[in-house]
Amino acid sequence: MKNKSGFTLLELMIVIAIIGILSAIAVPNYLSARPKHRAQGAARQVFTKLYLAKMKAASENTTYTITFNTGNETFTVSDGSNTETINISNSFPGAEIESVDFGTAPTNVISFLPTGLTDGPKSGEIVVKPINTTDHRQTINVSITGHVSID
Repeated sequence: MKNKSGFTLLELMIVIAIIGILSAIAVPNYLSARPKHRAQGAARQVFTKLYLAKMKAASENTTYTITFNTGNETFTVSDGSNTETINISNSFPGAEIESVDFGTAPTNVISFLPTGLTDGPKSGEIVVKPINTTDHRQTINVSITGHVSID
C-alpha cells in the first residue's frame, strides 16, 4: 500500500475560507488605525526635532530657532548658519500640522537659548492630526523652561 501524504482539496478550501474571514475582519481595523499612527509619528518627529534643538542650543552655546509653516506642513530648524527644513506630509502622508501657538508674535516661531530656556520667555503648543478628521490629535507642548512633551 502507498503512503499518501498531503492535503485534500476540501482541507485547502477550508483553510482559504478561514484566511478570507480573518482578513475581512483585520483589514478594516488596520485601515482605520493608520491615520492615528501617522499623526503619532508626525508628532514624535516634531517632538524629537524640538528636543534636539534644545539640546544642541545648550551644547553648542548658540540659539536654535524653529519656525512652523502650517500652510505647507513644514517647519525649519536653524542655528543661524545651518537650516534644516522638515516636511511632515512627506514623512507621514495623511498627517498635518493643525495649529501652532506660542502666544506672543510671531506665534509660529520659538527659539531655544544656550541656557535651554525659550526666548521671550515663550511657551505654547503644536497640534498635529490626521488630515480630514479632528480625531487622534497629538499636542506637543513647550514650556517656558524649555521642557518639551507630547500629550
